[in-house]
Amino acid sequence: MFEVVQLCVGVTTIVGVLHGIDNFSVLELIVEDCYILIYDSLSYSLTTWFKHAFGIPKHLKVIPIETVYASPSVCNDKYEYQFGDATLTLFVGEQFLKTT
Repeated sequence: MFEVVQLCVGVTTIVGVLHGIDNFSVLELIVEDCYILIYDSLSYSLTTWFKHAFGIPKHLKVIPIETVYASPSVCNDKYEYQFGDATLTLFVGEQFLKTT
């Protein structure tokens, strides 16, 4: 179990690496806009990462810690978690790696 931590004032974006049995992805949480982008190395379905996408905002107190997991609803190629009046939206990232 993870320790719950409070984000520092001014943090706008959190980036993390997620892993499963045979795959990994990068999660980008845009705090102020309440959305998550998932950049999957093998382009798996977002359903692969639902529990991660729910648990990380909870771990960082972006959503209430007492919130119980529920699958998100599907809306126009995106997924939405509803928490009272708040909505956290989950999208597929455009590309996995960016080159400059």
